[in-house]
Amino acid sequence: MNRKKTLNSILVIMALLNITAPATGQAVSVSDEPASLTEAIGGGKVDINLRLRFEFVDQTGLKDAAALTERIRIGYGTLLYNGFSFYIDFEDIRAADDDSYNAAGLNNRVSHAVIADPEDSELNQLYVNYTSEKFPFKARLGRQRLKLDDDRFVGNVGWRQNEQTFDAATVWLTPGDNFTLLYSYVWEVNRIFGPGAGRDFDSESHLINLSYDGLDCGKITVFAYLLDFENMNVTPTGPASSSDTHGIRFEGSQELSEEFSLAYTLSYANQSDAGDNATDYDADYYFGQLSLTKKGIGTIGVGYEVLGSDNSIAAFQTPLATGHKFNGWADVFLTTPATGLEDLYFFAAAPLPFNIKGRIVYHIFEADEGGGDYGEEIDLVLSRKINDNWSVKGKFSDFDGELGFADRTKFWLQTTFTF
Repeated sequence: MNRKKTLNSILVIMALLNITAPATGQAVSVSDEPASLTEAIGGGKVDINLRLRFEFVDQTGLKDAAALTERIRIGYGTLLYNGFSFYIDFEDIRAADDDSYNAAGLNNRVSHAVIADPEDSELNQLYVNYTSEKFPFKARLGRQRLKLDDDRFVGNVGWRQNEQTFDAATVWLTPGDNFTLLYSYVWEVNRIFGPGAGRDFDSESHLINLSYDGLDCGKITVFAYLLDFENMNVTPTGPASSSDTHGIRFEGSQELSEEFSLAYTLSYANQSDAGDNATDYDADYYFGQLSLTKKGIGTIGVGYEVLGSDNSIAAFQTPLATGHKFNGWADVFLTTPATGLEDLYFFAAAPLPFNIKGRIVYHIFEADEGGGDYGEEIDLVLSRKINDNWSVKGKFSDFDGELGFADRTKFWLQTTFTF
C-alpha cells in the first residue's frame, strides 16, 4: 500500500467517524482559566528532574565501560489562557569521567563498550498547545515528546539520559466517546546523541494513530507510521531507515475472580521501504503477550515477538522506538539483523519486602530467516519509591550470545528526584 492510498484511507475513516465536523456538544472543557495573560504566564509550574546513574558494561572483545552520569532537566509550563499554553524545558548531561566509556562513538573511546550517554546541553522541549472549547480538538506545535501506545514504534527513549524528542505539529481529535485520533507531522527527530553529534533525522514523516477503547474486552488501535528521512551522516543512513509501517494492536484485561486477573496484547504490522530507501523489501511484525496476576502475590507471563525478514535482504526496523524496553535490556537488538528476530520470553513480577518491586525476564532469541540461535538473556530489576519525589532502581542484564553476537553483562544503579 503506497502513501497516497494510506492517506486516502485515513480520510475515509475520519469522514465515517465525523472527525471533520465534530458535534458541538462534544466540547473539550477549558475551565478555571486565569483572568489575564500575565497571570497565565506567572502562575505556571516549574518542573525539575534530576537523575544520577552508574552503568557498567562487560562485553566480549571490548574494554569494560563504566559511566557515572547525571541528568538535570528543568522546565516551565504556563497556565491555559484563551485555549493556549506554553511549555519549555532544558536538559544537561554530565559524566564524572567520560574517558571510561564509549559514548556512542562521540568521545574517541571506541575500544570501550558503548554506554550511549554523551555529555551535552540542549533545549529538550519547546512547544505551544491549543485546546478548543467548542470542538474535541487539541494541537501542539514545536519540539515535543511523543509516546505512542507502548513506545514500540514511536517513543522518547526515556531510559537514556538524553531523551528523544520531535520537532512536529501534532493534533488530537476525540470525535466521539472512546475514539482518539492522533496525527503528527515530524520534520526533525532529535535523537539521544545530542544536537552536536550530527545524527538527528531530517524528516518528512507522518504519524497516524487511531484508537477505540469502548470495548468491554479492551482497546483496539490502528496505525500508520510513514517515515521519510533524508540525511546520510547517520548509521544506518536516513534513507536506509525510511519505511512505511501499517498495523493494528489490541490490548485488554479481564477479572477472572476476586484474586485473579488476565491481561493480553496482540499486534500485527507490515513494513516496506519508502522515500529514498535503496533496499526493496517487505517484512511483517507479530507480537503477543499473556499474563496472569494474583492480588498480593504478583504476575507471571509469556510473550512472543517477531520482527520479520525479507529473504535475509532486510528486516523489520523500528528506528523511532524506545528500543531498550524490548528484546532484552542488554540492547543487543536495537537494530534488527537482516535475518530478522524472534524473541520468546517469560517473565515474573512481584512485590518484595521493604516496598521493593521486582521483575525478572528470560529471553530466547532466534533468527526469523534460517532459524539460527542468536543467544539467551536474563534481565532483573528491583525498584523502590521512597516518597513522591524520590525513587531508586537497580537493573541487571546478562546476554549469552551465539552466531557472532558478543556476550555482554550490564549493571545499573540509579536514583531520581522530581519536583
